[in-house]
Amino acid sequence: MDALPSDQPVRSTKPPDYDVSSEVHQARETLKDATRIHDERQRPDSTFGKVADAINPTAQMASNSGGLDFLLDGVNSLSESLPALVKVLDEISKIHPYIGIVVGAFKVVIELEVKRRDNDKKVNLLFLEMKNMMSALLQLQNVRPNHVGRDGITVGARLEDLVKDAAVDIKECANACDTYMRKRLLVKVIKGAIWDETLKGYVQTFADRKTAFVFALSIHTGMSIDQANDKLDELMNRMDILLEFFQKTSSYEQRTLRNIIQKAGGVEQVLQQTATMQELLDRERPLEDTVQSYRGMGARSLGHFERLRRSARTSHYLSARPSQYHPTPGNAYRESYYPTVPHFARPRTGFEGPSDDEDPRTAALAAELRELKQELADTPAAAMRKNLKIFERRFQMQQREILEEMRKVVIHEGDRVISSVLAGPHERIIDPTLYEIWKDMRWRGIVKARHLVLALHDYYMQKMEDQERDLKLDPSAPRRISEADTWTLKYLGLTELQRIIEALDDDASGYITIQEVNRFATSRPQGWSLLHWLAYWAVGWQLSMTEYKRKIQNLLGGIQRSLETVRAPNRAFVSRYLSVVKRLVDRMTLQFQGNAENIALLPRFQAYIHQEEAQLREALEIAKYDIDALDTLALVNGRKGLEKNLYVVVYLMLLHHLEIIRAGHVVILHLEELIDAETAMTIIEDGYVLRSSLLSALFQQRRLLVHQEIEDFACGMFSGSTVIIVPSDEPSRSLIGNPDEIDLTATQPPFTTLKYPPHLDEFYPVNDDGRADQTDSDNIDDSLQPLLGPWTGLIGVLYQGVPVLSILNAVFHIAPASTDQVVASPLLFQPWTSTHVDLVAEKLESDDGRTYRVTIRGNSSFFSSMYLRLRLSDDGTTLAGYCYPTYDFELPRSPDGAEEKPIPVVLKHNSSPEVMAFYPSTAEREAGRSRALWRFAISAVLYRIRQRNFSWDFIKSRRDRNRRLVSLLYYEAIRDSISGPSLAEESRRLLERALPGDLHFAGYAATDPERFPWILPPCLDPSPNCQHPGLLETTVPCVRCLSCSPASSYPGYGCVFCGVTECLYDHLLYRSPLDSSGQHCIVKTRVLGWTMNAFQEATKKSTVELLDRVGTIRKMISGSSEGADMKPGTTVERGRDPRPSPLMQAKDRLKHNGGQGDKDGDEPQEVRELATMDAGRSETATDRNSRPVLCITCTEKVTLPCWTCAECEESVTICDACDKNGGIDQGTHKSTHTLLLAYPGEDTRSRSVSPYSRSRRRRSPLPVAFAPTAVQTDGSGGVNEQRLEAVEERLTKIEDRFEAVESGVARMERMLAAALAALNVPPAT
Repeated sequence: MDALPSDQPVRSTKPPDYDVSSEVHQARETLKDATRIHDERQRPDSTFGKVADAINPTAQMASNSGGLDFLLDGVNSLSESLPALVKVLDEISKIHPYIGIVVGAFKVVIELEVKRRDNDKKVNLLFLEMKNMMSALLQLQNVRPNHVGRDGITVGARLEDLVKDAAVDIKECANACDTYMRKRLLVKVIKGAIWDETLKGYVQTFADRKTAFVFALSIHTGMSIDQANDKLDELMNRMDILLEFFQKTSSYEQRTLRNIIQKAGGVEQVLQQTATMQELLDRERPLEDTVQSYRGMGARSLGHFERLRRSARTSHYLSARPSQYHPTPGNAYRESYYPTVPHFARPRTGFEGPSDDEDPRTAALAAELRELKQELADTPAAAMRKNLKIFERRFQMQQREILEEMRKVVIHEGDRVISSVLAGPHERIIDPTLYEIWKDMRWRGIVKARHLVLALHDYYMQKMEDQERDLKLDPSAPRRISEADTWTLKYLGLTELQRIIEALDDDASGYITIQEVNRFATSRPQGWSLLHWLAYWAVGWQLSMTEYKRKIQNLLGGIQRSLETVRAPNRAFVSRYLSVVKRLVDRMTLQFQGNAENIALLPRFQAYIHQEEAQLREALEIAKYDIDALDTLALVNGRKGLEKNLYVVVYLMLLHHLEIIRAGHVVILHLEELIDAETAMTIIEDGYVLRSSLLSALFQQRRLLVHQEIEDFACGMFSGSTVIIVPSDEPSRSLIGNPDEIDLTATQPPFTTLKYPPHLDEFYPVNDDGRADQTDSDNIDDSLQPLLGPWTGLIGVLYQGVPVLSILNAVFHIAPASTDQVVASPLLFQPWTSTHVDLVAEKLESDDGRTYRVTIRGNSSFFSSMYLRLRLSDDGTTLAGYCYPTYDFELPRSPDGAEEKPIPVVLKHNSSPEVMAFYPSTAEREAGRSRALWRFAISAVLYRIRQRNFSWDFIKSRRDRNRRLVSLLYYEAIRDSISGPSLAEESRRLLERALPGDLHFAGYAATDPERFPWILPPCLDPSPNCQHPGLLETTVPCVRCLSCSPASSYPGYGCVFCGVTECLYDHLLYRSPLDSSGQHCIVKTRVLGWTMNAFQEATKKSTVELLDRVGTIRKMISGSSEGADMKPGTTVERGRDPRPSPLMQAKDRLKHNGGQGDKDGDEPQEVRELATMDAGRSETATDRNSRPVLCITCTEKVTLPCWTCAECEESVTICDACDKNGGIDQGTHKSTHTLLLAYPGEDTRSRSVSPYSRSRRRRSPLPVAFAPTAVQTDGSGGVNEQRLEAVEERLTKIEDRFEAVESGVARMERMLAAALAALNVPPAT
């Protein structure tokens, strides 16, 4: 049987000797078949007889027992009776191929159920009835192939449609069971009654199918329907028995939660009580953990892994806090934080409760509560539709595994043909070498693993010795061992035997059976000898895992490098993925004992390694690389132990994830793309830990030293299962290999690798309709016809605890798969929470027939589904109603028991977002409908006029509004909140009625600030009189300090503060620079997007050089004697130490050469020219130090503080008054040049500072002339005396405190010296 039966019709086939026209031949064949079947059924050891007894083991003895006990016995014995039934049905399908489709489906779902590891009796009851239906097909053993009934129809034609329908029912039931098992514990309890009804429906379906099978077969067998029915059929038709079964078989955990719900007043009351729901959530987690600890880790329910995904999603946002930024002079402008989606991109409906200032645990609990309510809103039918794609993949993977198991039985040349087993158990061994060893050792059906492997070793060593002896006697003698396999004997030593034992002993029991020997022999690659196969497990597997370990580390290094090049919105998710996955991978790989010495042997095994990798890649591609549970991992890995393929699976998963990250260089990834990738890697680690725990249990059962055995097993691969890897801030530190091997930009990344569609990069699409290409049919319910077409309206969302109106723009089309629904897919409705949003509208039963339910769902768990109950107006132009959080339009209750109000919604037909942005809210219409509508009409008309004129004022106003909104959202994203009521109110005002395109653009820019340099930073040191306590109004001009730590997530801006003098003064007075100079490098920039890195690259000037220039200007203005007292021949270059001038250097060279001048005895020509130039330079320097420094604009004398150009080569000075008028273009100086602030104060770079006076340096030495209000207004310099006295008094108090501290320290030193003297200990010098 090369393939499982497909869904294609199966034609009836006739035996070669079958002749319809020959009645005699037909009668003879009928008699022969009847005799054969009778004889087989009479045999006590016949397969059919055993199965007939195993199908209903309690059918005769349960007549007096209760029906519930009978069902429980059937469920408990299900796992024992299913294999025999499947085996017999396989044999029957060979005789009757048309049933292969239903037998194949039944076999696949049985295998899937076995891998699930959960033992839910509700699900087992469905499989019991499924088995009961399939047992009806056993009657085909009494039917001759292609038997023709009295009506002239063959048995195959009669059953063809029935088996197809039964196969569909089996798959649908398995999908329902899979969906139910994936539900979390609370959902199973709260919606238990609804799920019980759904599951009971499949019981009835299978009962009906069995009846149909029996009826169809009765025509060909002569058996009546009453004879085919048994006690199980009678019980399945009694609903009271089924209900009692479902109740009695509930788990302890479900009963515990159900008792809490009943005490709270029932499900309806619990759903309205937030406090009770939170209590249930608190109780659910330990109960699930109890289930896992009781059943073992392998029994983790699918709901556990769904919870794992939820926790990963929640932690992404709960951990999205700005990191504390402590830069040093070397990294002061390096990106240290990756912004995530701002809060507006996670809009809340009014039913979600918690505010942004709650603690993380409360926020996490609230998020989980929202997801629980969202999951409870889904009906079983909707949940099964969502799960169908996942189940289809799993079904296909299991089908593939069955086929692979059949194909892996390779028939090798020289294999024995088993004809008789009478001589002994060894006759069942296929491989001749193993057969000979087993026979010579006289083993029975089982042998100790070590004995077999030692026997193999001795067998080949003996053959090698015999061969060498024969070749010495006769060089032409035939070889006992092929020359191509001679190299393998070197690696079959005693030290390599352990890995061969692990390959033979699949179950790690320490014993090897004949089945295991045959499985090992037949699984070797085609063309490989047994010696080659043994050498692979002795050394080749270790080499391949060593190579995969190197590749894995290289991939992690490539992902680490991609952090700097991936798009900014993706960095937070890539960074978290790397930190989590790096820890998991280190745990699974660091303890592995590699073998780099024999790496040259790897090409000998490369063909098989590539073959295995290709098979695993194919399995992962079927699974879409979505490992969502341990049973999915088991389907990918196959029937081998996880250690055989662990590193290959990890490598292929990381390679796929790297492709996703490479796509993140081009597009903005879906929020859950890397979250699901991280979850998949976590589940692989769970499988790793599970395998380690199972091995430990086996070793403990065998009374071995568990720790030592784990260290030896699989080259120490599982030693890391007991090691806790501490997350590292720098993942690249522990990387091995060469990450540069990973090319991140070699080719265009395939976007088909993405699980979700990426975010839309087009801010203002021409058409907001995501279904614009859909062709609508005319087949639609008349009541839905008015909904077709474009609709635009307002829907409320909760932002910072205050409702904000958001614009919804949708175009409804006829649903492709339903005539009683219309659908819309707007591109720009909350585009940052999901990448695809669907609105599904359907009619509700009402008196007027004009009421509809509109369900809004996104393809992300961050998107909170909304359910709108809308009524169509009489003129058909308005849909008005309310938004609810549940499908049944139920409203939650506040902690005091009051029912919350629904959110109003209004939609207008054939309107535009620009017009609906001015539509009055419900409160405004209730306050005065006429006035509100008039205001709406006037505002909309005026906007249309301004839009049509498209003036610069209109463009600038919209641009400034968007930039301000982006800056606020970015500020909120990095700080997780908006500080100050004014900023919060401004943020809400800008978000209110924002156009969908503008909102989309704002969210994009807020998460990708590198591309938008005009984002406004906050003032770092706001004073009480700061005019911009939140964000600056503009960054042109912008005042920055390059010597101090910048604000978190604004490293490129430097330490920014507004232009208010008080803020600048407070910064200079109370903030200490990062370096030891004690000076602040204050610059003013007039270039959008200015950064220190770009400035340094363009000008090649460091902060030290800029401070040198400031010091030079300060000395020039203050008339320092350092410049006036310089001797001729000395040059001062921007505050550096004096150095010999070119004249002095020329004279020194003359002396060094012997002091010879010209032939006339005069100085050389070079010395005379330099003396002339030096005389002029000295005169100029003297004049410059004696003349006042003038402003290049007003030519007035400049006093401190003032500005000097940081880019011009010559000295350019600008007074503060001229600079306030804007940028200056004068000569070579441009208005866009960076300016340096020269403020009064002494240069402390060369001053030694005592450790006890470090606190003094917290205050830069500023004279009172630079006090905020001490701005000189005339030559005499009038000041605000009151303000000046307050500042002086403040400084005096600070000085007094410092002196007191120094006095105390000196007193302590004296006391310590006295104590040491008393102890005769000399004081330290």
